[in-house]
This record gives sequence, structure tokens and C-alpha cells, in this order.
Amino acid sequence: MRTNQLGVLFSRCSKIVVTGIIALICIPAFATTFTNNTTIGVGNTNYDGADVVVTNCTLTVDGPHTFSSLLVAGGGVLTHSFSPNGSVSNLLNVANENQVLSGTNLVTLLNSNVIATTVSVTDFSGTNFYTNGLDYLLTSPDGIVTQLQLTTNSAIADGSTILVSYETLLGTVSAGLNLSVSNSVQVDVGGVINANGAGYGGGMGPGSGRNSGSPPYDGSGGGYGGMGGTSTSNAPTGITYGSFTQPASLGSGGGSSYTGIGGSGGGMIEINAGGAVIVNGSISANGGNGTNNRCGGGSGGGIWITGQTFSRGGRDCSKWRRGESPYGGGGGGGRISIQYNSTTFTGSITAMAARVR
Repeated sequence: MRTNQLGVLFSRCSKIVVTGIIALICIPAFATTFTNNTTIGVGNTNYDGADVVVTNCTLTVDGPHTFSSLLVAGGGVLTHSFSPNGSVSNLLNVANENQVLSGTNLVTLLNSNVIATTVSVTDFSGTNFYTNGLDYLLTSPDGIVTQLQLTTNSAIADGSTILVSYETLLGTVSAGLNLSVSNSVQVDVGGVINANGAGYGGGMGPGSGRNSGSPPYDGSGGGYGGMGGTSTSNAPTGITYGSFTQPASLGSGGGSSYTGIGGSGGGMIEINAGGAVIVNGSISANGGNGTNNRCGGGSGGGIWITGQTFSRGGRDCSKWRRGESPYGGGGGGGRISIQYNSTTFTGSITAMAARVR
């Protein structure tokens, strides 16, 4: 693998740098504590405004959300979903919508763009479940509205009220972890905020790697904060992009080869805290290695953290990942911006690109 060019490595915009002691966060007794793997989707506002604790499980959060405080305890992982094209669906969960089915009359669900596979129909008590095609017919004449109709021999009594639950697609938003936290954020030892490989998929993104050469052709590395590395056939490298001080972009994927796509880019972590930010664990948005023969590695992603104070003994990193050796190009470094009013600073912050091979 050829050398790649090292781009922007690290952005820190501080006003005052001081040495001091930051008190530990006191999580209220009424905090919402996650101990089982859970996903908070874009449209799920059930936990907005809550004090959130993540311990011994993975909490996946997609789209913008607002917490009161955040603690990622030992064994806890906070991340966002991977989407190759860089966007995630904004789904609205509708529970127990009342509808009356009578004769052969069609009834229309209250929301458009219903995902048919998510529709569930029960009686008014919610205990008896009915079957599409047997008890009712589910149709969408224009692909936008969804309608229900009784079948001839339905178990649903004519003229009765049923409950319909479903998911509807409201659109898409950019992938990434985007949190506004009113008070403090703490990542304990053994706790992780991790968006490794959660950026653009192989060959995708504004800094995506390319490929060149006659079969078997190979791929260059993805770029973001730094340019991607060239492949042995000198495939054009992934370019740099995004903001130095506000790195709210996903990392780009590596170039494909004749055997498959390149490594995915690192994800995006944006946390805006109104109080202290204490990191004794790790925060990372590393790119993915190129695993297919001759493909390129993904670039590092973006980490953007703001808070009143910043105390740390852990590690922040947004690194490249290597291309498939010895032909694929390595990914470029990501971007990191930490912004605060005061800090007690130890540990390490790294946004590096591929080494020479």
C-alpha cells in the first residue's frame, strides 16, 4: 500500500485552560437506566429530557435527541446505527389507532406512508389478533395511503371497533449520534461512546475512495480530515471535506476492488453539554479496515464535543483504517473538535491517517 497524505488531525477551540478538580456527577435516583440492548429511533421522544444511564449493554441512538444528563458506566456502549448511504429513516410508531370496520366499506389509516409489514390489528381489548388476508384486507391504492376492509368470513364482528398499530415513514435524517445534554456527560472507565465503522459504506461519501487498473483492479482509501492513501495502481485518493471546528460529518468509505466494496468510514459523534464533560473511558469514530482483496480502507469519522468543563483520563480517537494489504490504500484521518471553557487535561486525542507501508 502506498503512502497517503495526512490531513487535518485535531481541532480544539478553548477559551481558558486551567487546572482544577471536577466533582463526580450525581445521577438522580429516577434516572432511566438501560441494562439491555436498546435502540432509540429518530422519532422516539420517550427518553428526551431524561437522565440516562447506560451500563453493561449497548444503547443505539439515531437522530437528534435531548437528555438531561448522560452517564455511560462500565460495560456500557453508546453508539448510532450504520447506514451505508449516510441517512436513517425517521419512523413514527402509532399504537392502537381506533378504526370501525363495517361491511365492505374501506377505512383509511390516519397516517400516510405506512410500512405494511408493521401493521398489527387486534380487537378493542387488545387480546385477540387478526390476520391480514383472512380477517381483513390491507391495501395501498396509490402507495401513499393505506386502507383496511373486512373479508367475507372475517372473525372481526361487523361494525366493531378495532385497534390498529403500525409504523409510518416520515422521511430520513443524516446518520450520526447527535445529543444535546442539559447538564453533565460522564464516560466511566470501561464505558465507550463508539461509532467505529458507522459512517458511509464502502465506495460512498463525499471523500470516498476510488478504484483503477485493469482486472484485478484495486481501491484507494477514503478521505475526510486527511486524504486517503493511493492503491498500487494509483487509484485517485479520497478527498478531504468538512469543517475543522464543527466536524459534524461521517467518514467516507474506501474504494472497491474487483472482489468487493472497501471498508466503511467512521461515524459521527456530536455531544453538546451544558455542564461538565468527564471522559475516563473512550470515545472513538474509527474507520473500517478494507477486508475484501485489494480494496481501500475507510477514513476516520467526526467527533465534536462541547461543554463548560472538560476532564479526562481516557481517550478520544478518529483514526484511519488500513486497506487490504499490500494493494489497497489506507483511509485518511478523521476530525476531532473539543470545545470548553476550562479543562484538566490528561489522556490522549488522536485523529491520524495511515502509516507508510
